[in-house]
Amino acid sequence: MEEALGHSASQRGLRAEAIVYAARGVGLDTVAEMVERAEGTVREWLSRWRQARLGPRGDRSRRGRERGEA
Repeated sequence: MEEALGHSASQRGLRAEAIVYAARGVGLDTVAEMVERAEGTVREWLSRWRQARLGPRGDRSRRGRERGEA
C-alpha cells in the first residue's frame, strides 16, 4: 500500500533509521543530516510514529499492550 502512495522501501528504511536514532537521544539536526532530509521532515516522521503508537486517549496502542510493551 505504501508503494501506491509513493513511499519506497528505501524511504521506509530511512524513516525507521531516523526514529531509532532519535529514540536513542541523537539530536534531530544530526538525525536529519544522517538521513539527508530536512529537520522538519524528520520531526514529522517522529510525530506520525508517536501518533501511531499511542491510542486515542494518549496511552499505548492495543497492539503494543498485546505485545507486552509498556
